[in-house]
Amino acid sequence: MTQCKDCGGRLARRRRRVLEKLRFTSVYECEKCGWKVGFRHPYTMIFQSHSHCLRCGTDQVSRLKRRDGIDRMSRNLYSLLARISGANLMHCAFCRLQYYDWRKPRPKTELASKAS
Repeated sequence: MTQCKDCGGRLARRRRRVLEKLRFTSVYECEKCGWKVGFRHPYTMIFQSHSHCLRCGTDQVSRLKRRDGIDRMSRNLYSLLARISGANLMHCAFCRLQYYDWRKPRPKTELASKAS
């Protein structure tokens, strides 16, 4: 992402403030209009109502019945704890990551209305 979505100006990385360090891994600001965008830490996905991919953050994940031998498995601590406690196996089609999560995937009807 090198352009501002509002004015098309160049985005430059800037220092994060104290509270932003807890929420974002990096923050970018437009040089023209001052619009800011931050990239969230992966652990913020844990507090959402539906399952999100632990790597790319998308909510378009599906549930698997058994482990796939080709796609890689997450080594995230959250996924490991969920596996030990009997959570469902989830799969992200975008980054092809498998992980365990107690939360349900977002319903297909919500995904269709979100895209419209």
